[in-house]
Amino acid sequence: MSKQLLISLNGNKTGDFKQWIEAFSGEPRIAWYPSAGQDYRDFFFISPAYCLYNPDSCIDPLKPDIFLHTDYHSSPALGLVGGDFLYEDNSTTIQIISIEELPPCELTLDRKIVHFSVDDNIKERAFFLLVEIKSNLFGTWKVPLVYVSVQNAAFCAERVLPHRGIFSHIIHVRCRGGFAGGSSTGVWLLNILTKVMCEVFITDPHLDVQSGDECVYLIYPVLAENGALPTLQKIRLIPSVQWSQHGDVSWNLVQQV
Repeated sequence: MSKQLLISLNGNKTGDFKQWIEAFSGEPRIAWYPSAGQDYRDFFFISPAYCLYNPDSCIDPLKPDIFLHTDYHSSPALGLVGGDFLYEDNSTTIQIISIEELPPCELTLDRKIVHFSVDDNIKERAFFLLVEIKSNLFGTWKVPLVYVSVQNAAFCAERVLPHRGIFSHIIHVRCRGGFAGGSSTGVWLLNILTKVMCEVFITDPHLDVQSGDECVYLIYPVLAENGALPTLQKIRLIPSVQWSQHGDVSWNLVQQV
């Protein structure tokens, strides 16, 4: 379940993240952004204010309660403290209200799956942040975020699925695989939409199968296609220039099989 996944990431910590989990009634809605890097546009495009600004063709599903970002080669929270900014420009700021380091998310990575050039100071570190967003266009609101520096497929196969993790939203934008000898578009995410009961799949158009994706299927068969895939109903389009410069980003309702 969603809360069980968050509890597993918190480990034996007794700080802000544990308090957030314990204070939350029911199962939190989690938006997962694999290969997020230092991109926080998901905070904006999944906000109620943006959905009013760019209405879809039907009623929007409920918004996430918490965001989960993963990226093997990035740890933007490293060295930051409360009061620091994750992002700042003339129209938008994302400021850290509080930050807590969580236990390392240790995974048994196959040597074929990634280049092992990542800084050991980054690898497998995890943080819980509460951030405040101020936007000239969309107003001010707070977002809880868990950021884990892990390889996406390994994280999904070894942590998410064993803990029966559920994601209300999955964001697939400029998804990278980090695979030695090949590349990955993250197309394997389509195969887990039903497993994690995903309601909204937000994606750029790059969903072809490349050598890195084939590597995922060999190492983690649980992430390979197994049966019919859910139907995606496109309800909103975000122009490429507004998000990724990597193709238009579509919102899709996931019609579970």
